[in-house]
Amino acid sequence: MNTGMLWFDNNKQTTVPTKIEQAVKYYREKYEQEPDICYLNPQMLPVSGKNLSKKSKEKGEKLTVGNLEIQQTPLVLPNHFWIGVSAGDGQTTQAG
Repeated sequence: MNTGMLWFDNNKQTTVPTKIEQAVKYYREKYEQEPDICYLNPQMLPVSGKNLSKKSKEKGEKLTVGNLEIQQTPLVLPNHFWIGVSAGDGQTTQAG
């Protein structure tokens, strides 16, 4: 990821997809750019995967919320969402 924003939301009354949609809305307004990827802790995914869409990918399926690809990583703490624009080469880079 070349550009990213860390979003925190621990509201237990809101679903994960809704939290992501709120973060995306803020990201668009602040950075005037459309994010395409979101990293979150695997604990944040609903057990059933309910409310998350699955789209075909060459090597299996990927989770999405709208046009945003969802990736799991233990490097992001629970209740945090790392949202941004992918590097385009399948690799992530940290912006300083």
